Amino acid sequence: MGFRYVWDDRTQQFAHATGIIVTTPDGRLTRYLYGIEYAPKDVRFALIEASQGRIGSPVDQIILSCYRYDPTTGRYGVYALGLMRLLGVITVLAIGTFMVVMWRVERRGSAAAAAAAAGQVDATKETKS
Repeated sequence: MGFRYVWDDRTQQFAHATGIIVTTPDGRLTRYLYGIEYAPKDVRFALIEASQGRIGSPVDQIILSCYRYDPTTGRYGVYALGLMRLLGVITVLAIGTFMVVMWRVERRGSAAAAAAAAGQVDATKETKS
């Protein structure tokens, strides 16, 4: 695991870094979270990644696609490409929904116009007879 420590004669204790080491179910190390305070988001994402998606909701999986672990800071940060992909999918779905709604409105409008036109034709036939 790379856990290092040294004996400190002055304090008569072992000196070592603090952190959390996250492993997969089969024992592979996946994340080191350094420090003594951990953002709940970072711990949650580390556990979801280590479980290979076996824990966490589908929403967590989508959110995790927009975050990446930054080993220099030891935290999860917004992953611009992942965020852009998510926003692109949302945009395509919104445009598609708009087009379907407009297509249906147009079909109803043309069907009503055709029915009205057919009604006018029938009405003119009746008045002539």
